[in-house]
Amino acid sequence: MIMMHTHPFLKACFILYTLVMLAGCSNSSSSDSAYSATIAEGRTAVQDIMAESSASSVSVERGRLAEMPKPLSTAPLPVKAVTQEEKDTFTGFYSSGSGIYRLSFGANDSLSVDECKGDWTPKYRNFKLRSDGWYAADGDPITALRLLTRGGRDYYALRRKRGYGHYSVTMMSGQRLDDRPAISAAWQARLGEKWLPVNADLALTGPSFQLITITDLTGYLMGDNILRDMTPPSDDRLDGMFLTLPDGGKDLQEPGIETWNGQKWLRLGSYLYRPLSGISPLATGPSTVSICSDGYAEWRRLTSSGTLSISGAASWFLYDADFNALASGTGSGALSFSGAGAKCLALFGTSGATISLNLTAQ
Repeated sequence: MIMMHTHPFLKACFILYTLVMLAGCSNSSSSDSAYSATIAEGRTAVQDIMAESSASSVSVERGRLAEMPKPLSTAPLPVKAVTQEEKDTFTGFYSSGSGIYRLSFGANDSLSVDECKGDWTPKYRNFKLRSDGWYAADGDPITALRLLTRGGRDYYALRRKRGYGHYSVTMMSGQRLDDRPAISAAWQARLGEKWLPVNADLALTGPSFQLITITDLTGYLMGDNILRDMTPPSDDRLDGMFLTLPDGGKDLQEPGIETWNGQKWLRLGSYLYRPLSGISPLATGPSTVSICSDGYAEWRRLTSSGTLSISGAASWFLYDADFNALASGTGSGALSFSGAGAKCLALFGTSGATISLNLTAQ
């Protein structure tokens, strides 16, 4: 049975939620993660609105509230001048557990924030200091930024509208990053390396991991979260736990180097990765691959094109040179592959298992 709400606003919420659900269903087979994330975010937002507005509506009907809460005012507050000291103090780079940001002031005292997504992308633009101490844009006085100093560290906080516009919430969004010297030579030498997981579900971690530099930001790297050298620097470990208020979005991890099978492998939390540069090429013709006692996955490089038969694997995954998925399967199977660039094969099996392969290069 479908229950329709009687309050006009709740009717609108119900219709919007139905449309969002239908959009998600219509694209349920899509591999576009950005689309899926947008649908999920929209669904959550509508669910929150429906829950809060339903509670308010029931409270009005039962006499606990005189009327539905009024939306927040959309009238912009008066603008204040920004001191040079504030500009000097807060201009710079900021980070949370899930992002890196660049905060700057324009010639007209406007505040802007860019987010690092490979390159710097505008996130907030032309926010002006208002009479309440928050920076907000002319067209949206509720979404606002606050610059704070606590315990000798600088932060910026974000205020956002919630519910159906009748209240706002504030959250810490970024901690200013200290100036640092260049990353140590040992870790700079690892920047070009791709690391392949051996004890993880590839659907969760992806087929490869790489440490990357951050444009215009010296002394820091990006992995699953922002990283820097230990104090003093260590050839075998990076510091990923230095944020005082990381925002709780996800776990922080410190990459560490461990020696396995005579090679330097990378550990991130409970996941272990081996370097792509240390992966052996698979010889043409029949061969076998043994799974070690730890049950770690085995990786092999393949020629750019050919055919391959697999027997005895619990599961296997084939990737192109850029680690785009080409094929996968469980147990035994046969596949053909082609295209430019060498391929990579991941083989999973039980501890001590022997996997039989037969490669024909073309």
